Amino acid sequence: MSTEIATVKAEFDVLDPNSRMAEVVQANVGDGQVLESDLPRVRMPAGGSTQWSYEAADGNTVTTDEITGLLVAVAGRGVLWPSREPSGSRPLVVSHDMKEGYLLGGEDADFGDVEPAVLEKYHLRDNIYDWYAMSNGPDFGFGSAGRGKRVKETQILAVLQKGEVLPVLVHLGGGSLGAFAKFQKGLKVLPHEAIVSLKLERASNLGGQKFSRVKPSLVGSLTPEEGARIKALYTEPLTAMLTRVPGVAVQKDAAPF
Repeated sequence: MSTEIATVKAEFDVLDPNSRMAEVVQANVGDGQVLESDLPRVRMPAGGSTQWSYEAADGNTVTTDEITGLLVAVAGRGVLWPSREPSGSRPLVVSHDMKEGYLLGGEDADFGDVEPAVLEKYHLRDNIYDWYAMSNGPDFGFGSAGRGKRVKETQILAVLQKGEVLPVLVHLGGGSLGAFAKFQKGLKVLPHEAIVSLKLERASNLGGQKFSRVKPSLVGSLTPEEGARIKALYTEPLTAMLTRVPGVAVQKDAAPF
């Protein structure tokens, strides 16, 4: 075993076939499952800040200019709100895979200022809508809310940091979506084999308003064998958790997520 591989295994204990990580996580979780709400959520800062700030699992606030770790899962999330100012309201349509959206509330759904006939153009079946078409069409896509989209979209990155057993969920939005998509498409390894660094840079929109944009880079990678272990332990259960259809019962299995 090379010194480099030995160092990576020490930093990410889960890569050791003899690691007790899965046992420890299962013992901590008990008979339940790890839920999305159990994982630390990292949001994009406001005002063009170049520092991340979030509450860790132990309750302490973490402030850092870089988040580094294994990119164990990537998932999209989309929301169509009934009002352009949705404070206190319930989402009208939610997508957990950026392909299809689910109408919340059924016949009792609050459409707000969304015309039911307009939304009906994207109806697929039951309470399911074509999210991809909504996101790229004239009614809810670019230009439907000034220079932006009426639908709000987020990319969720599950990043397992060194010495940790559960990942943080980094929520990217706005100008960071394109930057990360370009980075991901250019990766020369599978995403769950990538050790990434997420920094922030200050940018400005066409109106001169400053915002924070993610600046991702690849700082290391796993072997295919190590990646397969990460995929089984993290990527598959996390992806299932993040893309789970709302209101559908989950079958309990051996995975902790």
